[in-house]
Amino acid sequence: MVALEALSEIQEVPSRQNHLRLVTSSYSTAGYRVGDNLADRRAKRARILRRRRQVAASLVLSVVGTFLLLSSAPAAPSGTAVLSASSALSAGQTYVVQGGESLSSIAKLVNPEHPSIAFNVLEKQIGSSVVVPGEHLQIP
Repeated sequence: MVALEALSEIQEVPSRQNHLRLVTSSYSTAGYRVGDNLADRRAKRARILRRRRQVAASLVLSVVGTFLLLSSAPAAPSGTAVLSASSALSAGQTYVVQGGESLSSIAKLVNPEHPSIAFNVLEKQIGSSVVVPGEHLQIP
């Protein structure tokens, strides 16, 4: 008798409310958002990724092209000799500024005894005390 009472207690367990229920085919999905199928979503994602790669590639190519265009030194004016890192700079020559050089270091090359005189003349000539690598300076 004790076993029957225990069995009846087990059967009296309340039913759970969170379970799947069968929905008939006449159930309307009009209130729900229906999206594209999986193949269409994957194709759309692939197109977007392809477009992103094309934009990134074009940006990289334009940056590299701009860098190459700006890094090429302009041609020297005709009739002048171009010096790039010579210690014998004389008047009338064109000097091409190298990377890491400043106007004061160029002035020391022009006039080792009195670089301040050459510095002032060069600064007046270019209108600034800042030089850029690849810039052409006319030696006074």
